[in-house]
Parts: sequence; structure tokens; C-alpha cells
Amino acid sequence: MKYRKGIAAIIFRKTPNGSKFLIFHRTKNWEGWEFLKGGVQDGEDSLKSLKREIKEETGIKTYKIIENTGKVTKFKWPKHFVKDHRVYDGAELEFFLVKTNIAKVKIDKREHDDYKWVTVEEALKLLTYNNHKEVLKTVLKKGELK
Repeated sequence: MKYRKGIAAIIFRKTPNGSKFLIFHRTKNWEGWEFLKGGVQDGEDSLKSLKREIKEETGIKTYKIIENTGKVTKFKWPKHFVKDHRVYDGAELEFFLVKTNIAKVKIDKREHDDYKWVTVEEALKLLTYNNHKEVLKTVLKKGELK
């Protein structure tokens, strides 16, 4: 099976009321809530792709990449789905943890129509796919957000 390589980011910021997580309401190809994600383009490594996606999908310029979480998720796409002029069976996302102090986000309207900074409880309720929820739970258990 051929999977498109990609990155995903759990972007968070500290507030007086605890950590808040950035989620996006996706409208391109499907509808629901997700963390930042995108494909690794030709000539990019995962970090370069992550930085490009943060800029394109949030407009945030000040952030710190805390770590590569070591979590990779795979999911299948509909049969004959074409992305970047290629047919893939699905996508494989490498997850990163990213901290920022910036609350204002400028979304890419071609992919998303809304964003929210949410608590962990809200994220676990709103995120559409279980793989995003499971990675968030794993990161929380490891204690990176303390």
C-alpha cells in the first residue's frame, strides 16, 4: 500500500485556565474537527513541512517545536483518491507537539472555515477522528504539557 507522508501538530498555548489546544474545522474533502495536518512535499523533510504548514494554516510566526511525539497514524482514503496528481491508498501522519503564545490565528479558507482554542476535554469531544484523540491522550500521559 502506498501512503502519502504527512505531518500533524498538536499546537497548544498556556493560559491562566490551563493549556488550550488549537483545532480546525475542516471543509475540504470532508467536514469535521482536526489538528493541523498536511502533506510532506517533494524536497521537504518532516520539520520543513511542519514549519510550512504552520505558516500556511495558522499564520503563527512565533512558536517552539517541543518534540516529535514519536506517534505516527495511518488512515485510508477512498479508492482512486488523487492527491498531488498521484493515487494513494491513504496518508501516514507524523505528530509533533508545538507551543505558542499567540492566540490569533489566520486560517486557510480553502481547507477550514473555523478554528478554536479548546481545553483537553473539549478537544477529546470535538475531534472527529479517534487517532487524533489517541495521540493527544498519549502526549498528556507523557507529561509534556506540564
